[in-house]
Amino acid sequence: MKYPLVRKHLIMVPFGQKLSIGTTPNTAIEIEDPDRLIYSVLSKCNGETTVEEIHNNIIEDFPSISIDDVKDIIKQVADMPYIMEDAELANHSNLNEYYRERHSRNINFLSNFDPKGTQKYEYMEKIINTTVILIGLGGVGSSILYNLASLGVKKVIGIDYDTVDLSNLNRQILYREKHIGMNKTDAASETIREFNSDVEFIPEYRKLSGYEDILNIIKTHNADFVICAADKPPLWIYRWTNQACLETNTPWIYGGNSETTSYFQTIIPFESACYQCKEKYIYANFPEAVEKYESILEGGYDAQNNCLTASSNVLGSFVIFDFIRTRTGIEKPLSINKLTYFDYKTYKIDSESVPIMETCSCHDMPLKGGETNENHYQSTK
Repeated sequence: MKYPLVRKHLIMVPFGQKLSIGTTPNTAIEIEDPDRLIYSVLSKCNGETTVEEIHNNIIEDFPSISIDDVKDIIKQVADMPYIMEDAELANHSNLNEYYRERHSRNINFLSNFDPKGTQKYEYMEKIINTTVILIGLGGVGSSILYNLASLGVKKVIGIDYDTVDLSNLNRQILYREKHIGMNKTDAASETIREFNSDVEFIPEYRKLSGYEDILNIIKTHNADFVICAADKPPLWIYRWTNQACLETNTPWIYGGNSETTSYFQTIIPFESACYQCKEKYIYANFPEAVEKYESILEGGYDAQNNCLTASSNVLGSFVIFDFIRTRTGIEKPLSINKLTYFDYKTYKIDSESVPIMETCSCHDMPLKGGETNENHYQSTK
């Protein structure tokens, strides 16, 4: 280990005859350190100092300590997960100094999923080098877009056909009073450009009318991921997105709000249950719900929104966490093969199973050569 580094977000507290490192119950450790030797060594492990320099810095306080003793202390702590890493790894990352500094706190967070500290820059690169299609720039879409820009996602295609009005400003944090009357796509472009000029935000002011529209946008931009934060046309928007993502083998997430509840599901084509699986599951197991479901498909609905900024942010944040999990592979996404709910009355997190249905076309091999599966939604039952 050339430049040993105790992770910068960890708190080291010497007390009594012990040293505490970290504060999270499952990862924090306590080490016997009666003479403060370990603390003295680790406090010098700042990622800029070699082992030899660390030894030279503490020799005055610990005259009998050898360089091998220092190496042994560092090795023992380095063998513990989530505590120490070699700062030299940063020099082998494709991220330049600007990106490493701008995203240093993102990288710190990602290191919590990287026991030895050898992959956190790779995780960050995967996130940055992503093209995301975001359908809907309302309350939830606002939160998601800010999160994507904060993460440094290189390209986001934002789709919406609405304009900013006064009632949007209670929750749609992309917009300002000066934006009232503007297309949301143009207003969002202005805000994101000021917030993070590294992000290429491509506004798509258009009303989606079928899955082909989404399919063409995915193909045009060679998108890596799709997030659907729109709720209109009801249910159809999820159907269209699902079919387009199956045909392009593109992971996607959808989510929304209903009264005092938020919900979302993450779909990885040909690995997890898809939205058509959910429909087939309803038809197979809940006949009493089919009539209502089909009525919504036929006639839709147009209820007034009842979201807060807070509820939109909660949902947007959980969607982003599943996006990070899917994109980097650090953990299994939370909402795979289930619809996850958050109830703001009870603070309860619950889920509804969405099993993979054997009769669903998501079990077909990915289509090749841009062919379309015309039978994909001809039979839901």
